[in-house]
Amino acid sequence: MGLDSATSALLGAVIGGVIGVVGTALTAWTSARRERVAFERTTSQQHVDRLRETYDCALNVLFNMDRGGNPDRSTYGNVFARISLHGSTEVQRIVEAYLAAAPGERQIDMPHLIKKMKSHISELENAHP
Repeated sequence: MGLDSATSALLGAVIGGVIGVVGTALTAWTSARRERVAFERTTSQQHVDRLRETYDCALNVLFNMDRGGNPDRSTYGNVFARISLHGSTEVQRIVEAYLAAAPGERQIDMPHLIKKMKSHISELENAHP
């Protein structure tokens, strides 16, 4: 039993259309997935960069304070806010304890603080390659 030419043409058009739709859908899904991964990678890298800037600023201010310097209220508040928002729990605890102490009684273990900051950055970098 053979198919006439009109039925064969219609069947060929339907099969071609289905293959075209499936191919387009597959391409769109793959592209969207790639874009999502690229977006997440970029966002993660931006977060790590922001964290580095936060830690750099905080270390600079804390180092100067530890040497007897007095930052203006804006800088002091900026360090506290940025560490509170972006810092790890351990870094937040160390910085808050230092800032809460009376000026004459402030002591900070800079190598320990730097180690905790580096550990936090490394943890974030390894979590999102």
